[in-house]
This record gives sequence, C-alpha cells and structure tokens, in this order.
Amino acid sequence: MLHDIVVTVLQSKRAWVQPLDFLVVQGFDQYFDERLEKLGAGGSDFLLVNLFGEPLGAPMPPSAMGELFARLSERAGLGRKIGPHMARRAFGSNVVDAGGSWDEVQMLLGQEHPGSVAPYDPGPQPGARGRRAGPLAVRAG
Repeated sequence: MLHDIVVTVLQSKRAWVQPLDFLVVQGFDQYFDERLEKLGAGGSDFLLVNLFGEPLGAPMPPSAMGELFARLSERAGLGRKIGPHMARRAFGSNVVDAGGSWDEVQMLLGQEHPGSVAPYDPGPQPGARGRRAGPLAVRAG
C-alpha cells in the first residue's frame, strides 16, 4: 500500500507528490512523535532537524546526515559507509529495475532536466532480468 505526501523544496519552483510505502510512513510517524516530544508543537518548518545535537530544532546540516548514514551503515554491518547520495542512486536504479520509465525516475527524484537521471542507470547487470527503462523523453520548455 502506497501513501502520498506533497513535497515542496525551497530551492524548487514547484511541489510534487511523492509516493511512499508503509515502512517509510511508519518511520516518519516515529520520527515526528519523537520530534514533537523533544521540540513541542510548531518546533520547526524543516523536515529533518537536530533532535540530539545543538542547536535543537535547527535544520539538520548535510554533514550530520552523512554521519547518520555512516553510523547506520556500521550498525547494519555493511562493511563500507553508505552515504545519502548512494541511497538516492539506489532508489533511482530500483525504480528502473522494477520497470519504471525514465520519466517516472525523473519525477520521483524531483529532477527538472531529463538528462539528470542518466547516472541512475546502473547499466546491464549480469543475470539481470526484466525490462529496462525506455529512452529519455526530452520535454520542450
């Protein structure tokens, strides 16, 4: 079962709908419960904020997100550090592997230019099955 959220990014000129599976929604629910407990109602307009480090409630800087991914990679016993951008690439590649089109990858990742999704193509994989995404559709405008 998928749920939708509306995403508005400050640097973007548009908002988009992002489908999420129940595990992501459950994770958000737990995060927001903890956030509400620590910061109270109306703690911050930002999605990801400091809940453990100072200043509490401030937007989480990219370095803190990298540190979080490093800790989670170690805890999961992955043998190497996984960063936020690697998770983004894996998501884009998984959409393609599941039969998604390049337009869908572009929309889900919030990419404006069609060529921006090219790095998410993992290329032919040994023993891979399933259809590949079609060619990129270049939109006028």
